[in-house]
Parts: sequence; C-alpha cells; structure tokens
Amino acid sequence: MNKLDVVIPGLIIGVVIISGVFFLTEWQAEQSEEAAMEKMADKLNTLDPNLTNCQELATALDNNQSVIMESALKKKIMEMEC
Repeated sequence: MNKLDVVIPGLIIGVVIISGVFFLTEWQAEQSEEAAMEKMADKLNTLDPNLTNCQELATALDNNQSVIMESALKKKIMEMEC
C-alpha cells in the first residue's frame, strides 16, 4: 500500500470536517443574531409613541439590514402615522 493511498483520503476527510465545523459555527451565529433581532422587534412594538420620534425611526429604518427589524420598524412607523 502506497503512502498516498492513506494521505489523500485523510486530507479530504480533514477538509470536509473542518468546513463542516466552520459552517456549523456560522449557522449558529446567524441563529443567535436572528433571535436577538426578534427580541429587539418585540421591544420596538412596546415603545410608547409619545417617547418615540418619527425621525429616529426613519433613521433606524435606513440603517437597518435585518428583515425582521425592517418589518417591525415599518409597522411602528405606520402605527405612529409618520
């Protein structure tokens, strides 16, 4: 048996394992971020309209990159009739 017959499959298996771990950690971080955005969106819905200014909401909407927060901000803006 040649040394390459063992090394090449070992390298391939190693690369697959390392990439799997990498993608799993990225997926987990994304899930955590999504959960945080949902909590922030829930908090946004409980804000008192008298203490919230339409300009702040518009600025937050412009700077936002989360679909969850964008939906919550649009809902709050409509609710406040900005």
